[in-house]
Amino acid sequence: MHRQFIHSFIFTSFSLCAAMSHAAEPHVHGIAKMLVAIDGNNLEVELVSPLDNLVGFERAPRNDRERKAVQKLMKQLNEPQSLIVPISAAKCTHNKTEIDAPILQSTSKTEHVHGKHDEKHAEMTAAFSFRCADPVALKSIEVRLFDVFPNLQRVQAEVAAPGGQAASSLGRAHRTLSW
Repeated sequence: MHRQFIHSFIFTSFSLCAAMSHAAEPHVHGIAKMLVAIDGNNLEVELVSPLDNLVGFERAPRNDRERKAVQKLMKQLNEPQSLIVPISAAKCTHNKTEIDAPILQSTSKTEHVHGKHDEKHAEMTAAFSFRCADPVALKSIEVRLFDVFPNLQRVQAEVAAPGGQAASSLGRAHRTLSW
């Protein structure tokens, strides 16, 4: 339900042309995409990234080191308060995280064989839901993903907020998304 909300909000907030060009963008290592939607007291953030940016590989884990990297990633994504930090004046609290990374969850032989085709371009989508006590004060979020994921070089971000839309390219030196 959460992903449906963010997608319907984003697609009704952004023009059809922008949505179509966003979907046509290629998968690029080092770059992630972030969609941010604000609706009332709700802050919804969706992160789409090549798995290589987050764990250093794009396939099912093959050894203990890789399995531990995936476990660490899942823990970090389920506690996003240190990854995505809304401005403190908005008093936002994390409600829910949904993670979609089929290549990391495939266990059957059929899925693994099918997944081999996608190994070079496996992505993960994480959707974070926050509830803000003072949504009027919500004018920015700090993106700290670069501190946790060294392979991540840039985040292409788009925002749909009651005051309008914004887009920004974030990096290690410029990590605050404002609108």
